[in-house]
Amino acid sequence: MASWVGSDIKEIENLWGPPTSIVKRSEGEAVYQYHRTEVDPSCVHYWIVGDDGIITGFFHEGYCRPIG
Repeated sequence: MASWVGSDIKEIENLWGPPTSIVKRSEGEAVYQYHRTEVDPSCVHYWIVGDDGIITGFFHEGYCRPIG
């Protein structure tokens, strides 16, 4: 997932579709959640995104195979 840091979140949206949810975390930052049931029902990816749409960080929960 580290290879996506610095990319536009639209690249993820183009691959995975719309996020499961978007939560404003603080001024200028949001967390995009993707519940990846096709990978594993427990897999949830989180992308930390600035107001400019650029991915600044990430984390995941559950069993998630490596991606991109």
